[in-house]
Amino acid sequence: ASQARVPLCLALLSDVGALLRPLIAALQHSEPGAGAHASPGPATFMAARSAEAEAGLARLRKLLQDDDADAGDALEALVQRLAADGDPLAHGLSAVHRALERIDFDTALEALARLAPARAG
Repeated sequence: ASQARVPLCLALLSDVGALLRPLIAALQHSEPGAGAHASPGPATFMAARSAEAEAGLARLRKLLQDDDADAGDALEALVQRLAADGDPLAHGLSAVHRALERIDFDTALEALARLAPARAG
């Protein structure tokens, strides 16, 4: 019975982590001298994200904008790529996954925009 709750607990922890990341980053940047001692945050990983991961993010955004059911497969492939890269975003995309399970493309797109804003250019 407790084994059945492990995936739910992991998903909830992932959600909490995704929600706390912007707060932690803001706190790190607001402290005097924070830049010298700050640990790598989402911005660091965003800058270092592989070209393949960036292409996966762009593809997922486009599929979500088009309400395309292939977004689920694209999300799965993206999570695998991000996990292989060691990118913490892999665990943060559970909110996008839950929205896709409800076939709520708009909410999934909003969650993705919060977690991984599109790069300019």
